[in-house]
Amino acid sequence: MTCFEDFSNELLFEIFDYLSFDQILDAFFGLTNRLNEVIRTYPACIDLTKALQRNLRRKGPFQCRSLVVSYASEQFFNKICSNINFQGIRSIELVYNNYSLILSLFHQLPMMQLESITIRDLHVHSYKENFGQGIWSMIATAGLDQLRYLNVPLRIISEDVKQFSFELLSLEHAILKDISDEEMFIFLCHTPNICMFRACMSYFNSDVDVSHLNLPRLTYLDIYIKKTVSFKCVHQFLSVCPSLTHFELRCWWYEKIESEMFGPEEWQNLIEQYLPNLLYLQVRFFKYVSPDNETYIEDIFENSDYWRNRQPHFRIQVR
Repeated sequence: MTCFEDFSNELLFEIFDYLSFDQILDAFFGLTNRLNEVIRTYPACIDLTKALQRNLRRKGPFQCRSLVVSYASEQFFNKICSNINFQGIRSIELVYNNYSLILSLFHQLPMMQLESITIRDLHVHSYKENFGQGIWSMIATAGLDQLRYLNVPLRIISEDVKQFSFELLSLEHAILKDISDEEMFIFLCHTPNICMFRACMSYFNSDVDVSHLNLPRLTYLDIYIKKTVSFKCVHQFLSVCPSLTHFELRCWWYEKIESEMFGPEEWQNLIEQYLPNLLYLQVRFFKYVSPDNETYIEDIFENSDYWRNRQPHFRIQVR
């Protein structure tokens, strides 16, 4: 143990980076007073689904760099939050928690220094009026300065899209689930520095004016459509993404789709006119109904020299 006593705080922090918070407590806490103090000052990744409440309450408070909260109640969180120091927090992940817990937690965090926010599998039965707006107001506070990564179900603003009136100027990576195409365009109007964007929505067929939309830094785009997609809408959107290098589009084929979606020349013209930097293209249609004719869509693209010469990086698939 004399060996560890000789290590500097910086070296001990590097060792701790390879261990989980539980492992750090089990292996080192209680060995010496100095190690105890080093652990308390170490900016840890604390996963409340794994960290023992007893350890936090008896041995804390601890510095927290990253926090993961899953399936927690407000009562549970309030019992242990006084044993966590959030002054250095940079990242938070919330999994299947209710709206009131998220709001309560956000009010206790220094939101303006958060660099990453993930909210997954919201407990929909816990929703109350204005909770969604309250959550987005807190996210806006983070987005004013430091927020780089955001992964949320945007349906929390579906009842009033006009409330989304703030700028997320620092945001670079975003993943949004269960949104409408209108919400997606509203969101992107407020994220001028976005580099990677992934979205899941039911429809992508609104006739939206994109003249006010400018995405000069967007290089990675991944869109999943559950129902209807329009080539015109896709064309309008991609026309404002001049730096795009990677584009994936996946959609279900529930009904007859406009012929332009399967036109080799239409896609070629779109790429040559608006996407000069595109290196990877994958468009996948998952058939729910059979096409009206026996023509295989993929064969149409196979017969084009432009598409054949760019495989496997450029592909249109029907499954």
